[in-house]
Amino acid sequence: INFIANAQDTPIAVIWGENETDEFKRQSTDFADAWTSIKNHSRAKQKEFGSRNHFDILYELLSQDVIDLPSA
Repeated sequence: INFIANAQDTPIAVIWGENETDEFKRQSTDFADAWTSIKNHSRAKQKEFGSRNHFDILYELLSQDVIDLPSA
């Protein structure tokens, strides 16, 4: 996670599925928290999708507003 300190700020969303392992979920929230903790970085959005895993969570992203990030 040390590389995050040198990363340019950009809006990010960290997402995971309900059917992931507890460790996968922990790593996801840790990454989002680390991103948010860097001075001048925007808050990372975090979201868990019910009944999904890292293979089928992409179906949730077909809707552009599902993670509510600003448009590019």
